[in-house]
Amino acid sequence: MAAGTLTPTDLLVRWSRRHLWFCVAFIGVVGALALAMLAFPGGALAARAGLLFGLLPVVIAISVGALRSAPGGAGGAAMRAVLDDELRQASLNRAYRNGVACVLLMQPALALALALGMAELANPVAVMACATSAGAALVVLLSALYYDR
Repeated sequence: MAAGTLTPTDLLVRWSRRHLWFCVAFIGVVGALALAMLAFPGGALAARAGLLFGLLPVVIAISVGALRSAPGGAGGAAMRAVLDDELRQASLNRAYRNGVACVLLMQPALALALALGMAELANPVAVMACATSAGAALVVLLSALYYDR
């Protein structure tokens, strides 16, 4: 489909997918930095991660500004129609299911890893919680992007 023949709905879908990819990158980076800070709090990577977390409010403010600049408005009728689409809702339900499965599979695996050798970490239970939440969020977002084509 040529760029000149895109409908407003197509533009909103593209805009939505672009923001989902941004969320994947953001959660991936923040999750990795949080894991580094929790697993090795005295390391050089943890010190740099702490500095980067200081920029978190700026990134959030930029993200909110980008959401407000949605084509047709983030709360407009066209955006509501895109979000309420039945196929998109079915895709999101499958993505949520994948996220729950990820949590259910990661918890025992990380508990086993904790019992077998991760105990020398500074905060092993916090590492387990951070890895599970970041992993599940990434699985949900990536599944939503995969199913909602």
